Amino acid sequence: MLAQKLLISQYKWGKMEMHERLKLIREKIGLNQIAFAEVLSLSRRTLSNWETGRNEPSLSVLQKISRDYNINMNWLITGDGKMILDKSDNIDIGYIFYGMANTQKLSQQEAEIVQDYRVLDKDDQEIFYYELKTAALKAKKKKRMEIN
Repeated sequence: MLAQKLLISQYKWGKMEMHERLKLIREKIGLNQIAFAEVLSLSRRTLSNWETGRNEPSLSVLQKISRDYNINMNWLITGDGKMILDKSDNIDIGYIFYGMANTQKLSQQEAEIVQDYRVLDKDDQEIFYYELKTAALKAKKKKRMEIN
C-alpha cells in the first residue's frame, strides 16, 4: 500500500528522493526499522534519520544494500533505472565511484568484485589485488599456451 503511495507521489512530483527509496527498499523486503537497522549494523534512530531525509547514508552502506538486496546502485543513488537488478544487467561503475570521467559498463559479477574490494582495509586491498592479478596472469598464460 505504501509502495503504491510512493509511486503515485513519484508520478505527481517526479523522482523519489533517496530517503523515500531507502524506505521503499526496507518495506519491500518486509523489515521494520529495528530489524533493518540491525541488519545494517546501525541504530534505529540513524535509519529513521535516513528515511526522513535528515541525513544520508555513506557510500559503503549504499553498496551493502545494493549488494545484499540486488538493488540497482544507479537507482539507489539517483532514482534512474529500475530498482531491482537482473543477473544479466550491467552496472554503470561511474555511479559506484560517484561519477568517474570514463564510465564503463560492468557485469554484475565485475561490480561485486569492485564493491568487495572497496570495503576492505588497505592491507586487505593489497592482498586482494595481488591474488586477483596473479589469477589473471595465470589465466592469460594458460590461454596463450592453448593458442600455440
